Amino acid sequence: MIERCDHPTFVVFTETWLDKSLEEFRLPGYVEVSRRDRGSRSGGVMVFAKVGFEHAIVHVGDSSVAERSWHIIHSNRGPILFGAWYRPPTHGETVSIESLDEEISKFGGETLGTILLGDMNVHEEGWLRFSDGTSIEGRLLRDVACSHGWEERVRKPTRGQYLLDLVLTDLGSEVKTKVVRNISDHEAVVGTLDFAIDEVFATERRVYDFQKVSWSALTRYFCDIDWAAKFADINTDDAAQRLFDAIIEGIDRFIPSRTVTPAFLTHPWINDRCRQAIDARLDAIGTTHETQRRDECSRILVQEHDTYINKMRKKLHKLQSSTRGWWRLANVLSGKRTKSSRVQALKSAAGDWARSPVDKAELLAQTFADKSVLPTVSANEYSDLNSTTFGSDIFLPIRTKDVRRILCN
Repeated sequence: MIERCDHPTFVVFTETWLDKSLEEFRLPGYVEVSRRDRGSRSGGVMVFAKVGFEHAIVHVGDSSVAERSWHIIHSNRGPILFGAWYRPPTHGETVSIESLDEEISKFGGETLGTILLGDMNVHEEGWLRFSDGTSIEGRLLRDVACSHGWEERVRKPTRGQYLLDLVLTDLGSEVKTKVVRNISDHEAVVGTLDFAIDEVFATERRVYDFQKVSWSALTRYFCDIDWAAKFADINTDDAAQRLFDAIIEGIDRFIPSRTVTPAFLTHPWINDRCRQAIDARLDAIGTTHETQRRDECSRILVQEHDTYINKMRKKLHKLQSSTRGWWRLANVLSGKRTKSSRVQALKSAAGDWARSPVDKAELLAQTFADKSVLPTVSANEYSDLNSTTFGSDIFLPIRTKDVRRILCN
């Protein structure tokens, strides 16, 4: 099984069926990180780390009411809260879900992200693509996930035609998953997250300061140009180039500019102090200082992350509400790592769910098309007046109060 999953760094088993009768369970090439024996008929959770990475993950505690264990992964991007969970398929059981908030606060206070995975046995057809209807526990887990900004990353069924094994995370599209078929009665889920820090790719750009431009002078400059003479006796391509050159010349003359070298980073709080701490942690691997350097590195990364967030908050308060820059910083503070936002599953009038991008687009288009249809033509019945009754020269007075009474009736 491990070979088919490409020897992952961390391995999580659910439904181990283990109890105190088996004192030790070994996995070749891996070191046991945590073990929580079954509290139900077929439960149990175990977490392993590949040899050489056992110091990169620390077991920090277990749930008191659920078969769930919590860990801290010390990555090069900061500490990440990592949970492994087995929830028995008990309809109406919500205690294990309600306790999530308290456990997140207890174990994840000094982390920069969360990954919670396992066999959760919930159904919520409006949230999970492959579900058998909607259950109380499914709706509750969906609400808890939304409150923490977690997204479900598994996109295929994991047991028969249903999706029961979930990966919930607030790291967005950085967490990728694939389903490995025919492992047992449940398929295996392989999740990947690149823990490497960003490399800096800098490119020079010329930017203009439009707040300091003299618009009147720029307008006079364009008005003084003899455009007819400039475009006389030339073809279309040359005319387009002359127009472009004239506009750029005016912009360069009247709008102040400067050359900047922006660095596009996914994690902009990773500065030189963070990189030095990461290098010191990597250099200490295999030495007696490995644990100390690991914890110190995570502490520095959290400090620099919090400093960056506080800086962005102060900058956000100075911007005008709902401007482009305001929304950009608001997305950074809310933890959005991608520019796109995913449309949730849509339900048609017939009760069918649209989950793929194509199905959602077609349902939206059909819905708007149905709303754009004119109402059914109705006959406007009126009395057939004899045109000979009144002559063309006879004025028929109609009083306002009579019209109001007729219309009201």
